Amino acid sequence: MKIDILKQVFTIPEISRLFEVQQATYPLEKAYDYFCAELENALRVTFGRQEGSMPSLETKKTAQTELLRSMVLAVANKTYVQTYVRLVRPGAES
Repeated sequence: MKIDILKQVFTIPEISRLFEVQQATYPLEKAYDYFCAELENALRVTFGRQEGSMPSLETKKTAQTELLRSMVLAVANKTYVQTYVRLVRPGAES
């Protein structure tokens, strides 16, 4: 499932490299749970169900946590734009 979501924005070699970084940092189960939590967080913020900037779920800010946050925000923003384009008619006001 994770690969399907990421393929919307990243190439397979990029996803492979992102997995390598994540696996070097976290055990597989924790990495997957963290990815899911961050993606849900990013979608809530991007679609306006949570006000303000995206709060960090990790207490320690590292290059790896920022990479993951950037990755899920890219997916959330692309999903938002695609949803908007499908739902908004030309000339309609938001």
